[in-house]
Amino acid sequence: MNDFWSIFSFSVGGASICSIALTFLLREWISNRLKKSIQHEYDVKLEGYKAGYQKLLDENRIAYSWWHEEQAKAIKETYAALSELYLSIDSKLCCMNKNNSCSNCDPALQNSYKNAKNIWSRNKIFFEEDFNKRITDIFTISFDIKTSVSQFNGCVHKRQSVIEYCQQNKEKIDSILLELRQQLRIVMSGRITEK
Repeated sequence: MNDFWSIFSFSVGGASICSIALTFLLREWISNRLKKSIQHEYDVKLEGYKAGYQKLLDENRIAYSWWHEEQAKAIKETYAALSELYLSIDSKLCCMNKNNSCSNCDPALQNSYKNAKNIWSRNKIFFEEDFNKRITDIFTISFDIKTSVSQFNGCVHKRQSVIEYCQQNKEKIDSILLELRQQLRIVMSGRITEK
């Protein structure tokens, strides 16, 4: 009988140890399965977020690219128009300094003034307010030149003020052309311009 109880206690003890080990292993297996299931759900959600974020980045990249292209185009157009105005003013100055009345300079100056103002008006959204104010000053002076350009022959005083306007405007246009070249370099390099 003694053998019976020892076999029985050994069997019960072995079964208890096996059931404890089986319970522990089963608990670990279920725990790992739950962790992997939850991790999979998070990974799926994370991939969804990444895809949405990538779509947003792509849309912004397209808008940013469009803005840069349009900004570069606006700078080029404004630069060309202001260069033409600069050359017209320079031609007018040459004629006035030689005391000549040039019938070609006056219409060229008026046309380049109108053209530059129209192009700038169309593109000024791409420039900062301070820069736009400086260009407005140029057009104010250019308007004074344009309106008094045909009147200088009769009066030496008016002629001198037109020459001063022209020289003053040439200097301002030259500094703006330099700044436009710098802005174009920045835009074409892909760097962000402050807006």
